[in-house]
Amino acid sequence: MKKTAPYVFLAVLFVVLTFIVGVRYGQRVEQTNKAINYLISLPPTKSPISPPPVAFSSYENKDCGIRFLIPSTVKIQYESTSSGKFNEKGVMTFQFDCTATIENYEKTATEEVRFQNKKILVENAGGMMRFQIINPRNGKLIYLYLNPRLFPLFEKSLEFISP
Repeated sequence: MKKTAPYVFLAVLFVVLTFIVGVRYGQRVEQTNKAINYLISLPPTKSPISPPPVAFSSYENKDCGIRFLIPSTVKIQYESTSSGKFNEKGVMTFQFDCTATIENYEKTATEEVRFQNKKILVENAGGMMRFQIINPRNGKLIYLYLNPRLFPLFEKSLEFISP
């Protein structure tokens, strides 16, 4: 007869191994459940408060013949029939004038930028852009002093209007 003892021994070892693997698996499942229960029991945190969206308003100056958008955070500091000055939180961000002249402007302008598909000369004046444009409808020369971050908005929203 064949010896059955080694087969019985292997069967017992297999049962013991299965028992040990099952116990270890159960411990892992229990740890995962505890972690999930802890996370579920935490009170929800406040969601981050996002800033309100920036609103825009249209500004128009009939004497210069221009219309453009300004952010709601920018306020009018000074306004006349042919010029205007705007600030944001007490810091000047934009200024225009269609009567003044900037002497030697062509000599001091150091950069060239594209403005509505045209090349214009721009002077860097204390971190601000200073440049001039001509209103094709009334022929007025308009001098602008502008914060560079507002340049894209100004360029996209500028309209020349008839007086």
